[in-house]
Amino acid sequence: MAIVRRNAVFTFGTGRQVLAAQQVLRRAGIACEEVPPPREVVAGWGVALRIALSDMSAAVDALALKDTEWEAVYELGPRQEVVAKLG
Repeated sequence: MAIVRRNAVFTFGTGRQVLAAQQVLRRAGIACEEVPPPREVVAGWGVALRIALSDMSAAVDALALKDTEWEAVYELGPRQEVVAKLG
């Protein structure tokens, strides 16, 4: 049986927000990957950042500490579909 890694994805309104968030997350030691926003959501910018769901709390804390903006964050299911809006 394969282990399914649960993910979350942050969406953004601008490219500048994506770059700022990526920098903050990496400095905090949180792995992130640029991905297209999920089909189920309308995002202002065509790039989202995917992280492990287990890093969600640390990511929100790190972004808030640096006043880094994002549009929304979603929990993704096993096929990378949105299963819940987290914020």
